[in-house]
Amino acid sequence: MAMSQDGDVTTANNCQIVNHSYGAVRVKSVSITAASGWKLTAFGNKSILAGEKVDSNKLGFAISIGSGQQKATDASNANTQTLIDAPIAGCYMTGVGDSTGNAAKIDYAAIVTPLSSAVTGATVANVVFIVEWDTAA
Repeated sequence: MAMSQDGDVTTANNCQIVNHSYGAVRVKSVSITAASGWKLTAFGNKSILAGEKVDSNKLGFAISIGSGQQKATDASNANTQTLIDAPIAGCYMTGVGDSTGNAAKIDYAAIVTPLSSAVTGATVANVVFIVEWDTAA
């Protein structure tokens, strides 16, 4: 993602998880951790950050997997947050033998506090996906 000085955030439009194994899998959990010098904050309309000081480096983040519900950061923890803590709709993928269901599209969005200069090529957060077998039990 790229962040402009006025707080506009550009994200990828082709992000997905592809299951290349033979067995079915699911996304068990998704968490986000702010990088050094950055803090997580509530995701929403970027106008909620307009009163923040320039270069205060706050990031609000939201994600949805497949057809699943959007999950977003809140103001509860500035360092690490769990966005998905159990498999939900959209998190399930078939094995590679069924190419109609072995991928899950990832949609994400972000807002940032105003910046004194554009940010590109920098790590502002790490998003971790835990993928597990989709077992019968």
